[in-house]
Amino acid sequence: MILLLLGYFEQAKEAIEVSESLGLDEDIITAFNLACQWDRAVIKAKKTNRKHKAIEQRAFYLWYLKESLGTRYEEYKNIITMKYLR
Repeated sequence: MILLLLGYFEQAKEAIEVSESLGLDEDIITAFNLACQWDRAVIKAKKTNRKHKAIEQRAFYLWYLKESLGTRYEEYKNIITMKYLR
């Protein structure tokens, strides 16, 4: 469990470094991280209420990112999420 958690933090740290190197605003970096965290919560949720809350939260942060980044959303998403999916 501890190794899994350490691996997650290392991936998050790398994703933040990539985001900063792209020149993204701190709010955008935070939103990407929160969207990824809520995505993990959706996957792990066993109770229906918890899963629905996680889905709503993930949807909010993805909406925020799409509105903020416009046409560059997909490009940045692909670059940043690759650090989480390795």
